[in-house]
Amino acid sequence: MTKTDKELLDNIIGDSMRNYIMPVVLCILIGFLLSKFMLNQYQDKQNIVPVFNSGQTLYFFQYGVYSSFESMQDHTQKLSGYIYNYDNNFYYVFIAITASLENVEILKGYFKSIGYDIYVKEFNITDKEFLEILEYYDVLLGKTKEPQAIQAICRQVLEKYKERVLNEHQN
Repeated sequence: MTKTDKELLDNIIGDSMRNYIMPVVLCILIGFLLSKFMLNQYQDKQNIVPVFNSGQTLYFFQYGVYSSFESMQDHTQKLSGYIYNYDNNFYYVFIAITASLENVEILKGYFKSIGYDIYVKEFNITDKEFLEILEYYDVLLGKTKEPQAIQAICRQVLEKYKERVLNEHQN
């Protein structure tokens, strides 16, 4: 092999390597830029919404729905305790809250026995202190059958709900 043959062979090998090196370097560069772009998309997301809510489902006993505040006041005068929620131009009146399905049945029976036509609605509440208080009252409610005790427990739970949850939302 002569010197010119060797140079010619080196040129051929060098040209073929150049033909492969440029696309490989270009692919690596494009891959790096795309991965940087994709990672930046995830890092820029500051307002991530949680998939689940850490609250607890509670059962609210709805006494009635009223179109005006005056109508609500007229129909709730005989109640010993209640809370209301104003939503979509209506006043929703609730007379009991529990977290226990067993207590739902106890309260349904109690309200039916005193002639109240109630509806049970579920809401998710996240106030941990109120949930702890409610757990205590649910234990008491599960152990009694006395109408006066049930009424007193319902009234106390509603008062605690007003103190802990409703007042926190207003502040």
